[in-house]
Amino acid sequence: MAPTLAKSLSRLGVPSLIKLCLQWLSMHDHCTPYLQCNRSLNESEEEDYLFPPAESVDELRKIYQGLRNSGADKSHIIDRIIDGDWRRGLSLQQLAMVDFAVLEQSDTALRWSALRLAALENAELLPKGIEERAPKRRKVKGNTTTSSSRSRSAPKYPSIQPSTFVAALRSHISPLVKAHYHLHRLPAPYNLSIVRIYISSRSAFAPTAGNIPRSARQASDASRVIYIALPESCPYVYISLSASGSATAAAADKAKKTGARSLAGMDLASMKRCILESIPKALSRPHERWALEPTKLTAKSLHAICALRGSGRPGTAGGAYSKFSTDTHGALGQVAGGPKPPAARADGGEADVEEAEGDTENVEGAGSGNKANNPAAAVTVRFGDMADNPQLQHRQHASLDRFHVRINDLLRPPDDARVSTEAAPIGLSFAGGDVFLGLRQLASLGDGKYIDLDRLPSWMTGEMGVSVMTVQ
Repeated sequence: MAPTLAKSLSRLGVPSLIKLCLQWLSMHDHCTPYLQCNRSLNESEEEDYLFPPAESVDELRKIYQGLRNSGADKSHIIDRIIDGDWRRGLSLQQLAMVDFAVLEQSDTALRWSALRLAALENAELLPKGIEERAPKRRKVKGNTTTSSSRSRSAPKYPSIQPSTFVAALRSHISPLVKAHYHLHRLPAPYNLSIVRIYISSRSAFAPTAGNIPRSARQASDASRVIYIALPESCPYVYISLSASGSATAAAADKAKKTGARSLAGMDLASMKRCILESIPKALSRPHERWALEPTKLTAKSLHAICALRGSGRPGTAGGAYSKFSTDTHGALGQVAGGPKPPAARADGGEADVEEAEGDTENVEGAGSGNKANNPAAAVTVRFGDMADNPQLQHRQHASLDRFHVRINDLLRPPDDARVSTEAAPIGLSFAGGDVFLGLRQLASLGDGKYIDLDRLPSWMTGEMGVSVMTVQ
């Protein structure tokens, strides 16, 4: 038990660990520490006196405040938590609070996918006879031209109350999935309500004496956890699904060696699918049914998901359009390449057309000259403001660590007889800490030697705001 919990707690820093312990002491009814007043006779006989139990919660709170002031080592604090004050084990609520503390400390702790809410047509609003031919509900399209769609206004997205959503979701999946729910409010600048769902094992249906899980390895297994983030004032839901953890892989290997049936991976996959299918049902109301559709955006940075599919100002997709979300006047002056309208004379007549054409040629020549003389400005025009300052980048730039594009219908040389008539599609994958920032730095090297900005497609500058796309 100790190595598993130590690995989970070691992801936090010393200030986060002490802050978390003080939170546990403030809610000691759910996170009961080991004290002299609540230990049993057997526990008192087995004490090693390395960390003697405190007499009360107030005394234990003073101990951790002293550790904060003295600058204690992280390993000492973890040993005190596991072998001292919470030697009986950590509850599922405490483990959930540890995961959220890690998420608040590191923006890239999880991988998120954005899903969009799509309205479903009601049966009474469909034309007569459609419900017999297609009993399944259909997604409402914004470009429909039927009379019923013209009479209907834009869909009113549901107002999500986190506590009500958790209660509705639990009522849908509780007959099939035994889970632990923890609702957490992520502070600014995110302002998100996140639901953490831990899928318990089959042994969880058996009655237990306390709230401490029987197996610490299963309780800290990331493959059994699903995160559902509920942003405000936008029709999106963020989902985070972890891959198969070590506990599931170890159970599968053990089942193969013993010859027993291995259903752990299949059970987890089916339970996760059941939870995902229940999310739109929990958001639906009578005569207002919703579905979830993908947005082709997956990122490891929660800030990137909130910036690209959040409730902020539009135009934060990246590339040249990112300028409009921060400085509208500067963006208009930067992209203005056309001539000004002909100036009016004092007598009310228009300026000479030849003078206007001459001004146009001067503007175009000056623009091309500036682009040739100042390649850094040309890079900024194509990629936008991706500042190297981490604070400025967190405010303006949405970083993507992976980007995959599939290119169909490739252009082939007309005189090349060796090329077949049907060319196979090409897939390109970019990976790194920040894909488009790396491409921008590559374009700024060598004065266009590595990347030709005139022939660079827009999807390589981050304008599309997606992580997966197809180019025809």
